[in-house]
Amino acid sequence: MHTTIRSAQFDFCTDADDLAIPQDSLGGAALVSARRKHRRARKLARRAKRAAHRPAPKTRMLFVYGTSLEGEPNHHYLRQASFLREARTPPTFQLYQVGAGSALVRGGRQAIQGELYELAAYAFGPLDFFDRHLQRTVIALDDGTQADAYLLAPEKAAGYRRLILDDWRTYAGRPQKDDEG
Repeated sequence: MHTTIRSAQFDFCTDADDLAIPQDSLGGAALVSARRKHRRARKLARRAKRAAHRPAPKTRMLFVYGTSLEGEPNHHYLRQASFLREARTPPTFQLYQVGAGSALVRGGRQAIQGELYELAAYAFGPLDFFDRHLQRTVIALDDGTQADAYLLAPEKAAGYRRLILDDWRTYAGRPQKDDEG
């Protein structure tokens, strides 16, 4: 049902849903819409101006080597991170099995395979909590790149199983990135 009610200033058109839309002879609904668009544009401009004055978040690189690798169960902790590349440590580390995961320990003779990510400094909070039995430390990778990594202190590694493989995926029986297709 469509009804039109005429008044001195506006024509009100109602449809079956009883919605009233003011329309004057100059296209009042279009004018209201233009005002809304203008207000929205000003609001977005103010928001962009404030964002321009905010400093960019500081980012850090993180080397991951175990259950945080892509395709592994704890990779979701890196959802705010950007994958940079495959990476490897120099042959001065050892991989240990700690529970269902792994831990990197200084003082071995293995070059551990992993992945390098970039993430904002504030995004380390959940990772620090998840890996609370490990210590976040800056290490040098085999190409000289400095990155954070979670390490287990050598004195704490005594009760854990030492792995002879240098890649967690090989140990866990999961396909390598190149094998996935």
